[in-house]
Amino acid sequence: MSKMPDTVVDDLCQTIGGVVSESLTGVFACMQPKDTTYSEIAHAAIRAFKSKSEVRFAPERENIPDNTFPADNTLYEQLRCYPKVSLFDGMTRIAARRKCDCR
Repeated sequence: MSKMPDTVVDDLCQTIGGVVSESLTGVFACMQPKDTTYSEIAHAAIRAFKSKSEVRFAPERENIPDNTFPADNTLYEQLRCYPKVSLFDGMTRIAARRKCDCR
């Protein structure tokens, strides 16, 4: 039985393992199924690391997607498996581990 992914890296490793075991070939976009804006990434990191930082973006650039490629879930559909760890959950888990490692 495979364990539940703990971080986005675990998700990535499971995806790579699935590609190898299914012998999939081709060019695939391997990203989170939902495109995330830079402002969402910054705010998720601030929340996950319980920072009091304030990030300000130029108003005309605040919601630029982090990925310039169009969303494409073909790889995940072929694997019948999607990433399970959200960006915020992954950052929260990394923050918790770093906090434990520092003590």
